[in-house]
Amino acid sequence: MFARNPLTRAGSIGLLLVCASVVGAQPHLVKDINLTSSPVGSMPGGLASVGNVTFFFAADQATGNELWKTDGTEAGTVLVKDIAPGAASGVPTDRLGGLVVGNRLVFVASDGDHGLEVWASDGTAGGTVMLADIAPGAASSNPVLVTTAGSTAYFTATAPATGTELWGTDGTPAGTRIVKDLNAGPGSSFPRILGAFGTRLAFRAIDGTATGLFTTDGTAEGTALVAHLSPASGVAAGRAFLFAVPTGASSWDLMRTDGTAGGTVVIRPAFAGSPPASFAVAGDTAYFVANDGISGSEVWASDGTAGGTHLVADLAPGSTGLTISGMAVLGGRLLFMTSGAGGELWTSDGTASGTRVVKSMPFATPGFVSGANYYFAWSDGAHGFELWKSDGSTEGTSMVKDIAPGPEDSMYSAFFVPRPDGIFFAANDSAAGFEPWISDGTAAGTRMVRNIARDTALGSSPSGLDSVGGKLFFSAWDGFSSSIWTSDGTSAGTSAVIGSSTGGAQPIGVGVASGGLYYYVAGDLPRLELWRTDGTAAGTFRLFQESESRFFDALIPFKGGLFFQAADAVHGVEPWFTDGTVAGTRLIADILPGLDGSFPYAEEATAVDDLVYFPAEGTGPGGTQAWRTDGTEAGTKELSAPDWRDSVSPQDFTRIGDWVYYAANLNDGAFNLWRTNIASGEMVLVHRFLDSHAPYAMWNVGGVLLFTLSGELWRSDGTEAGTARVLGAIPVPSCFNRQDFAVGDGLLFWFAYKNYIPELWRSDGTAAGTFRLGAFEGPYAESLQQCLPHDLHYHGGRLYFVGNDDIHGAEPWVSDGTIGGTHILYDLNPGIASSDPAQFVTFGGILYFTATEPGSGRELWATCVDDCPARRRAVGR
Repeated sequence: MFARNPLTRAGSIGLLLVCASVVGAQPHLVKDINLTSSPVGSMPGGLASVGNVTFFFAADQATGNELWKTDGTEAGTVLVKDIAPGAASGVPTDRLGGLVVGNRLVFVASDGDHGLEVWASDGTAGGTVMLADIAPGAASSNPVLVTTAGSTAYFTATAPATGTELWGTDGTPAGTRIVKDLNAGPGSSFPRILGAFGTRLAFRAIDGTATGLFTTDGTAEGTALVAHLSPASGVAAGRAFLFAVPTGASSWDLMRTDGTAGGTVVIRPAFAGSPPASFAVAGDTAYFVANDGISGSEVWASDGTAGGTHLVADLAPGSTGLTISGMAVLGGRLLFMTSGAGGELWTSDGTASGTRVVKSMPFATPGFVSGANYYFAWSDGAHGFELWKSDGSTEGTSMVKDIAPGPEDSMYSAFFVPRPDGIFFAANDSAAGFEPWISDGTAAGTRMVRNIARDTALGSSPSGLDSVGGKLFFSAWDGFSSSIWTSDGTSAGTSAVIGSSTGGAQPIGVGVASGGLYYYVAGDLPRLELWRTDGTAAGTFRLFQESESRFFDALIPFKGGLFFQAADAVHGVEPWFTDGTVAGTRLIADILPGLDGSFPYAEEATAVDDLVYFPAEGTGPGGTQAWRTDGTEAGTKELSAPDWRDSVSPQDFTRIGDWVYYAANLNDGAFNLWRTNIASGEMVLVHRFLDSHAPYAMWNVGGVLLFTLSGELWRSDGTEAGTARVLGAIPVPSCFNRQDFAVGDGLLFWFAYKNYIPELWRSDGTAAGTFRLGAFEGPYAESLQQCLPHDLHYHGGRLYFVGNDDIHGAEPWVSDGTIGGTHILYDLNPGIASSDPAQFVTFGGILYFTATEPGSGRELWATCVDDCPARRRAVGR
């Protein structure tokens, strides 16, 4: 469980109270660009039927995986109870099946405060309760439900005081109890339930000394050892209980018991191989799969006597035998499937002459009997895996319905729950995803009872947001193609730039504005393309195409155009410039002649007035050194340090006043901090660090250089004496993303992790002014993953970012740099669900960002944060 944050909780409540009274403060969806949606299945799993009501689990976006019920109608298909409130799941998906006691369902669930325990439901929310907190608190007893005998449902569970033992319940808390602590104390008896034996239960357990066969009536005094044996499986047939007992690594005996030691005998010894996993019973006859060492794996029958135990038929003559994937009894006859490419459906009355093939059905799934039919899944070649049925005859074996038309599969397994009118099952009709269905065995009576999980709106996933001439430019997907869009913040003023996908080159998300144009990357690997647009079809065209498989790592506004890295057919990766025309798109300088290239790290370049500082490898002995360019070949020069060894692998070019600072890596545990004069090119070694890696980034914060080293905050005024640690032991990002930091009005903000909890920090470059603004421990803390960008954006005295608390998911937050002024801005996706905002951009007094809302998917949103025409400022301003 995540701890609550009283400060953020109080702040968010206060904000919401103010929000209701502010006109125009609520953010709005700019335009739902992509109107297509994708089906999302609720992935139901059947539990059990109580009369005409089938209980099942299913998941939707609001409640997670929870307990549902259906009477076979859409109106009667409803959520019983949100056991783990909100989007958390209360019912585990790996616990298929429940037990019925009287008119109550017994199942496994967790409410979030307790672990997995046994619950019961009468079909109402009030009547859905935990029966016992067997493993107290958040721990789980991990119950395994097995069978019902008489009026008791039996299961195994683990408690600290008793270990793993046998438990029973009548479906009420008062009637839920441990049957007997066979291995007294915290040691476990590890019971394995074999099956019901009349009103008693047969099971295997360790009584503290040896493994034995036990029977019980559900009480401690009624629990008795039959014999010290280790049964693997069993079934009641007639008045006896038949069971298989391993006698070696690859042999087993078939035995029977009447519940007494004297009445426990071997019926047939020395079957080869492994014991059968299960038995099927018709009348007083038990069927099982066995290998007598002569006929291979075949179907056998037993009435509980040695003389009445026999091979039904040698269907695959020789010692190989068959692979039998499932057995069931229908109308007194045995039905079974053989698996694989030669799979078949068989029927038998227990005799060789009465055993025959119903239909060749390769790779069919084993099924279940309900009413007069055996239901299973199969693909006949013309259709995908669909629902089939058989009454045991060839003519009575047919596909019930082609649920997913054509070759598509509507199901991958055949887990059915019998109902009085047929079966309950999960299927996908290709339109709604996997949802609950019922069938009475006819096509007309096979239908989805309810589309529980609402389809997900795909959204246009806007990216590359930037402003040009009073409009926002971005790339978006409309469901058919990706193109460049413009927006003035209204739906009517949001439209695609005609011609932005000319030639089939679709934008892929990188975009930046410069000099009244919007530049973006389009196309596909291996040859990406650089495009530009002024918002018109005529002003949209390609400037450059890469000659090799590379990304455009950075597009840097420079001199009214763009500085970027590129490679053509003659040169390797080198610095390039474009003024927005094809003719003006050119190589700046071939620093390292040939195809190797000098400039692989464009993300390290920084534009300063009419210069760009960047790392590059020239022809000299120094490897990668610091360079700068004015955009011409003659003006592209290496910054010469007194010794090139002191300036290798420069990074983090940061301007402060008339100087540009950068870090140069000496080795894995040392670096030099340099500054170079913009006008003269003078180089000054500020400080040599001999016990730290170079910082991930450096920032100009109020005219002072700030950077982090090994969990410490440092500052420098450009002198040796003025380079010192500000504060130690602060959380800093372990994975660097430039979006994790923001600078504004003399403050540095950053997102980092401490003990896996995301935290927002600030600093003004002093120890007193460096502190945590908030920790985000909400249930969606994982949405602020440590190595993903956090999109911090500073504007107008406020930091906009993504945060969460224990009331809301990941939503837009705001901070004025104080603890009290750090709070949620809007709950776009109400409740604990997340809108996951990103890519904050402001211009014209409007904050733009992308966010996800169930009805629209990921789209562009906007809200006024300054004094805008005909608008009010957002809450918190």
